[in-house]
Amino acid sequence: SPVNELPVVVVCYGSVTNTEEICQLYGLDSKIEYSPAELIRELYCRDFADADRDTSDQPATCLQAIIGDWCFVLFDAATQYLLAAQSAAPLAPLYWVRVRPRLLAPADCCGHQRAHD
Repeated sequence: SPVNELPVVVVCYGSVTNTEEICQLYGLDSKIEYSPAELIRELYCRDFADADRDTSDQPATCLQAIIGDWCFVLFDAATQYLLAAQSAAPLAPLYWVRVRPRLLAPADCCGHQRAHD
């Protein structure tokens, strides 16, 4: 699908081990079983605001709080915003390529988690 049909796309490789804690800290529904890609997308769509709606020092504070071995690329087609991040000890190197109109990352090739509208 063309990027303009997918306003926010997250491609994520790896795992998050403290999803329940992140849900509590950031006011997300802890009954939902978020994949790492879905978790990152949901946090982004909420401006990485914590449960008190504080967005200071974001997304850095939020990303530092996520425990696990992961890397991801997030692309918001509406704003042309690109965010790429990885944990301190990721499972795979972080790289991506943009081949208009698509954004490709390692997970595209390996069948890993992807979240989009």
